[in-house]
Amino acid sequence: MALAWDDVATFLATWRSGSFTAAAATLGVRQSTVSRRIARLEERLGPLFDRGPRGLRPTALAQRLAGEAEAMEAAAQRLVDAADGHERAVEGTVRIATTESLANHLIIPALPALRAAHPALRFELLVGLRSVDLATREADIALRFVRPTAGDLVFKRVSETPTAILGAPRWAGVPWEDLERVAVDLPGLPSPEEAWWASVRARPPVLITNNYPAMVSGVRAGLGVAMLSRSLLRVYPELITIAPPLPTPSLSLWLVAHRSARQIPRVQVAWAMLEGIAAQLTLTLPEA
Repeated sequence: MALAWDDVATFLATWRSGSFTAAAATLGVRQSTVSRRIARLEERLGPLFDRGPRGLRPTALAQRLAGEAEAMEAAAQRLVDAADGHERAVEGTVRIATTESLANHLIIPALPALRAAHPALRFELLVGLRSVDLATREADIALRFVRPTAGDLVFKRVSETPTAILGAPRWAGVPWEDLERVAVDLPGLPSPEEAWWASVRARPPVLITNNYPAMVSGVRAGLGVAMLSRSLLRVYPELITIAPPLPTPSLSLWLVAHRSARQIPRVQVAWAMLEGIAAQLTLTLPEA
């Protein structure tokens, strides 16, 4: 049995608003109509909303289907726009998950220009090192240094960032075996930095943190050196490069979205913006 578009649109309105009453107001129909359409969908697909004293709560199934429903919505709108001969303004909220450093130094400075081009676009930034679940729509797009390995995702490597051993000027000329270092420990996440440090038999770190900005602060304070993106020399020109005994690895930056969300207009424009600004992370400098 094919799904009726009115039912799918009702599901989206309910998922976005969190209540049958608000969905009915959005769609311009009665609440009983919304309830009937959702019941029809649930009979066909399975439970979409848990009903409780605090209102509706989307089920895991609803979270998985929301992206597909939004893709249908976008396709339907493109069909109407093509018939009308005009392009619809990009609108809505796009949720971007990324790290604290990328959010502060890369993404936020680029948002004013994007919003100037699309005034109806709004943003949510989910900042942290935890990998969000794009399948359940915790975010629309993720910009992260870990390549996805599972899920119905589309992804693209948008930057290959050289790393270097960076430190305060006080470490210039200090023998490698005497250098103190600052490290990051991210439970549950791979650490190419620590694998490299183990290969060069470096001293134990003088400071360990679970936060990259805190690690950078430790380096800037002169506590020790660390393996960091060479692009940070643009942000903190007071830092210097320290010659390592072995070449340091590069860091790949990945742009990721759920396949069903990739063609949604607001996701498309945010994807293009992120892909463009990610190139700023690549910094070519002569080797120290």
